[in-house]
Amino acid sequence: MKKKLFSIILFFSVIFNFSNSLANESVSILLEEDNDTLMVIYRYASGSDGIIISYGGYKWFKEVYKNRTNEEETFIQPAKFGISGDMRSWMLPRYEIDDFYFEFNTRGDDQYINFLSAQAINEIEGYITQGKRFSIATYQPGIAWYAGTFTPIKNLNNFLNLSNKNTRIFCKILYEDFMINSFNREISSNNVSQLVEKAGYACNSNFELLNKPKTKIYEVDNDTGKLTPTKETKPSNEMVLPKTNYKNYWWVLIILALGAFFLYTKTVPKPKKAKRTTKSKPTGFKKDLINYWEGKVSYGFSYWVCLTIIGTVIALPAFYFFSDQFIDSASVIVLLILILYALFVIVSQIYLIVGTWRSAEFYKAQKRKLKQSLIWGYLGQISIVLSVIRKFAEFF
Repeated sequence: MKKKLFSIILFFSVIFNFSNSLANESVSILLEEDNDTLMVIYRYASGSDGIIISYGGYKWFKEVYKNRTNEEETFIQPAKFGISGDMRSWMLPRYEIDDFYFEFNTRGDDQYINFLSAQAINEIEGYITQGKRFSIATYQPGIAWYAGTFTPIKNLNNFLNLSNKNTRIFCKILYEDFMINSFNREISSNNVSQLVEKAGYACNSNFELLNKPKTKIYEVDNDTGKLTPTKETKPSNEMVLPKTNYKNYWWVLIILALGAFFLYTKTVPKPKKAKRTTKSKPTGFKKDLINYWEGKVSYGFSYWVCLTIIGTVIALPAFYFFSDQFIDSASVIVLLILILYALFVIVSQIYLIVGTWRSAEFYKAQKRKLKQSLIWGYLGQISIVLSVIRKFAEFF
């Protein structure tokens, strides 16, 4: 009964969308990262709904949405969490949509769903306002799952870029009713297709791009340093990205080399020189800190208690404090405290690593005198090196 009632409501909603689009207050369009799927958000005085169009159709889109079972689970979350092939990464529990009603239809080769969900629309509106990418994923238990990553089209140039990636879909979208008879809030036009045509783009009824404006490409003359036109042309809306020159990253190698040299000079024992003047020896906690830094604390205590346990306890809060949710809601004062905490974590990790490394050197020296195995000293140092490499890799 509930399913039939929803179908009736959705039917009238679809009729209202397509036959009375002039009554729309506004629409927004969002493009999927594969450039073959479009989402449209319709806004009316009475509420909002949406449509997702898969141009040319997609097997898993159809398998997931063709039949509503009331068992499906839908998620809308930031795009950064989704990992290709990993279903659960697209469906984090805290981003689940409670009520996501949809109805599947076809139009020639195209497939689309109309959907109703106040929670889903509210989440999508937030991403549109911020101009951020997000994913929508639906899982049909025992059948299939689908996920798509969408980017809001915030201006005309965003849409025109599609002509460089998928000309057929670009032309298909231009013929859509919501591009001709609805007010696009982001582009600020009642007829986006007309704007595109005035910009010099033309498509035929077979969705072939017949014309688009071109501009000259300029290059720098090595002798004069002046810009000179080349024989090449490019679409006027296409961005020319600079080529990555890895030689510009020479400073990274220097930093790594200096870091390795610093670690080497600080960890290799040096012969002690006789001092003429005597200084007061540190006591208490300060003495313990100095002894650890110099590697005079037992190797087992340094590695397991200090480096492993204490180091983990110090760094563990970072997983919460440096999450996107916490940082986005943090005040300026809290952010300053987080910066100080980050510096403390970095300094403490360097201190713990150097102290444990030196302790391993003393451990090996003692075992060498006793002609015993040095394996545990080497294993500890190898694990430290691998840990440092992993941290550098994550940072860069």
